Amino acid sequence: MGGVKIMKYYKDENNQVYAFEADGSQDAYIHESLAQITEAEADALRTPQPPTPEEVQAETNAESRAYLASTDWYVVRFAETGVEVPAEIAAARQTARDSVL
Repeated sequence: MGGVKIMKYYKDENNQVYAFEADGSQDAYIHESLAQITEAEADALRTPQPPTPEEVQAETNAESRAYLASTDWYVVRFAETGVEVPAEIAAARQTARDSVL
C-alpha cells in the first residue's frame, strides 16, 4: 500500500500554500506565478500566527465601539426623557470607552 508521498510546495502572492506531487505528475497544474518554497516554509505559512498587539487592540476597539453604538439609545433616552441609564449599562459603557485607544 501507499507510503509517504513526497511533495513539492509553492506559494502565491497572498502566501497561500499549494502542494504538488514531487514525481512531476501534477506539474501541469503549477502556475508560473507560484514561487517554490521548502516544506518548512509551507508549514510556517500554514501555521496560524498569534495576533499582534496592534491587531488585538484594533479588535478591542471595534468591539467596544460596536457596544457603545448598540447602547447609545440609553443615553439618547436619558437626554430626551430623563430616564436614567441602568447602572450596569453605564458601567459597561465606561469600560468600553476606557478600552478604546
